[in-house]
Amino acid sequence: MRAKELFCAIIADIKDSTKLPEDERIEVQRILIQKIEEYNHIYEDKLALKIQLSRGDAIQALFYSPVDAYSFICELRDNLFPVCFRVGMGYGDWYVRNSGENIHAQDGTSFQNAAKAFEKAHDKKAQEYNKNIVFYSGKEIDAVLNLLLAIEDGIFKGQTNIQRQLAQLYSERFALDAKLGKDELNIYAIHCNKGSLKEIANEMQTTRQNLSQQLKRGKIYDQRELKAAILVLMQTHFSKKDDEN
Repeated sequence: MRAKELFCAIIADIKDSTKLPEDERIEVQRILIQKIEEYNHIYEDKLALKIQLSRGDAIQALFYSPVDAYSFICELRDNLFPVCFRVGMGYGDWYVRNSGENIHAQDGTSFQNAAKAFEKAHDKKAQEYNKNIVFYSGKEIDAVLNLLLAIEDGIFKGQTNIQRQLAQLYSERFALDAKLGKDELNIYAIHCNKGSLKEIANEMQTTRQNLSQQLKRGKIYDQRELKAAILVLMQTHFSKKDDEN
């Protein structure tokens, strides 16, 4: 037996980008180019191939881990909202490795599975059920992951601007440690990085009571539970290397 190294490829584009006014589309592309440059730096050691942009709004990348690929997608979505993305994530190998960093010159089941997921994210049924982020590996767990991905993304899109801002601040203050706890009912543990809910309330110039109401109305705790469940499933079922005969 030998170990086969596996990766997570992503393909993404902006939903309904052709319907944007020309000046707005140009501005979105400018911001996207700037953000991708930043993300290539932030995720440098997580990327097997750099995040690349083509045809204006088509994004492709190859990550070592689905966990890091999903983290990137969430950051991209959160920071560019109300721009909406359709994303295909594919888990598999990388067997055609041409020299250079041109992602279009590479091939493998990770790229092929990402293309399948991306196509699925574009079909009418997926759009009906708001499934804009689709994961495909060929394993049965994909169905569970895609359900959780759709629910979490739906919560995000249903939040107000204040609630999304609060969710981001909450994530900065309280890191999500996505792992199964000693108690099987405990999906994750929360570690306080800095500050407190009171300090977040002060930063947002609101009361602790109003902050608690926004956390509840924006389903921010539910959203964190879903993200934790997604990450736990990815960590459990998709390792960097699988054994093959």
